[in-house]
Amino acid sequence: MRHPKGCVYLKTEIMKTPTQRIYTNIETNESFRMYHDNITGTNDLRNESNGQIITCFYCAAFNGITLKFKDNSVVTLNAGEFIETNFAKMPTHKKFTGLQKRFSKI
Repeated sequence: MRHPKGCVYLKTEIMKTPTQRIYTNIETNESFRMYHDNITGTNDLRNESNGQIITCFYCAAFNGITLKFKDNSVVTLNAGEFIETNFAKMPTHKKFTGLQKRFSKI
C-alpha cells in the first residue's frame, strides 16, 4: 500500500494492522496475533487477551525449524510456534526440519 507524497501521519495514530497469522509461544503456550506496520514494514506479536507486545522474536511460519544459539543450546519450533529472543540470546544457526541436514548461519 503506497501513501501519497506529502502525507503527514501523527505519531499517536495507530499504524499497526492485524494479520490472520496466530503463533503460539513455546515457553508459555499462549497465543499471539501478528501485527504489521504498513509504514515501516515491522512486525510484532500481541497477546489480545492481556495486551502483551513482543517485538523481538523468531517464528516458524510454514515449516518446522531448529535453532542453535551461542551457548550451543538447540530449540526446535514447529510450524505456528515462536520463541521470544533478546539481543543477548539470538540464534546463530538454523536448520529447516526435513529439508536440510546441516545448520546454516543466520
